[in-house]
Amino acid sequence: MISAKQKEAVDFAVSLNPTWVVIDRVEYVEKDGARERQETRLKPQTMLLFPKSAGKSGIGQGATDADAKADAFEWGALVPSTGNVRWGAHIADTFEVEGLGEFEIVSGRPLMIGSDVNGYELVLDRRA
Repeated sequence: MISAKQKEAVDFAVSLNPTWVVIDRVEYVEKDGARERQETRLKPQTMLLFPKSAGKSGIGQGATDADAKADAFEWGALVPSTGNVRWGAHIADTFEVEGLGEFEIVSGRPLMIGSDVNGYELVLDRRA
């Protein structure tokens, strides 16, 4: 019951301000004692993007409110349990958001109660 409530809360939070993304996955899979590069484009999915921290405001110094890169320097995301996201040493998930740029998932953690995965909290790196 608690697990279902957490899953419902994650889904609700994402539904309030969803961002549709298409993840491009580059994965190095083991093959014949070495690693082979595989590139995959995943189907569209939703997540909630948010700035994790903000630096000194750039307003009045050439940056504008419309410039998302002016203030935020660290980003995170909340993904429902149905999300297809991965991170690790031999995998890179990247996606682009119009007006914000390209992001890479650098780490994350599943939101779990017991063995139920109810969503994912991600740390993103915005590429310049």
